[in-house]
Amino acid sequence: MKITKHIINVLVFLFASFTIIGQTESELKENADKLFEEEQYIDVTSSYLRLLSLNPKNVDYNFRYGTCLLFNSYQKKEALRYLRYAAAQNEVDRRAYYFYGKALHLNFQFDEAIKYYQKYISKRQKKDKGKFYQMYRNQLVHVYCSILTRKKKH
Repeated sequence: MKITKHIINVLVFLFASFTIIGQTESELKENADKLFEEEQYIDVTSSYLRLLSLNPKNVDYNFRYGTCLLFNSYQKKEALRYLRYAAAQNEVDRRAYYFYGKALHLNFQFDEAIKYYQKYISKRQKKDKGKFYQMYRNQLVHVYCSILTRKKKH
């Protein structure tokens, strides 16, 4: 009798927890996405870590968490793991290619960085001539300059 009552209590607790987590995930995602689009990457890092812990295979969470890590000064190498996963998926925000390229660039993997910057540029929409496009093109030029400077030193 006590075991049955204990099992019922555990099941009720688990059911309530899953319901709360589902609501919390939705609300957390909505708030996190808003901050991400406002480029508040450092502030939203912990929110994407929570979301990723709920759904580690979610491509968008990996892309956004990896991007946030790039803006945390001490975690640029860790960003590679999440952005690599996201950039390898078919259904990914095309900005993932830029941020993965940037992570590679910041970790001195220039040849690979160029590939991903170019992949972003090739996937952009014709009408996309805004701030991000200019930023990506400037970053690509910066990588080429870094490579040339490095080659001249050797």
